[in-house]
Amino acid sequence: MKKARKPESTKPPAEPLLPVGMQVEMWPIDRPIPYAKNARKLSPRALDVIMASLKEFGWQQPIVVDAKDVIVAGHTRLMGGKKLRMTQVPVRRRQLDAGTVRSLPADG
Repeated sequence: MKKARKPESTKPPAEPLLPVGMQVEMWPIDRPIPYAKNARKLSPRALDVIMASLKEFGWQQPIVVDAKDVIVAGHTRLMGGKKLRMTQVPVRRRQLDAGTVRSLPADG
């Protein structure tokens, strides 16, 4: 009688799954500057979901900052990382003008 095989793990890798060629740097968690006029209001539940995702899967998406290190996308991920006492975050710097930043879809 054959032994039943264990199913292969479907857990994704802990490393970020980023497009080939994307320039991402690891920064100290306090270096990205939150955008002072960020209109998004964060519920405790949303932060809990992000924190659970970071714990289970790691960083799957970098925080996007402009040329002055101000966050364009990723405020919620940064807050989750801070609450989890992480010390570094993946960051992608983009050269974006104010109009382009305003046209980007909302992103945690």
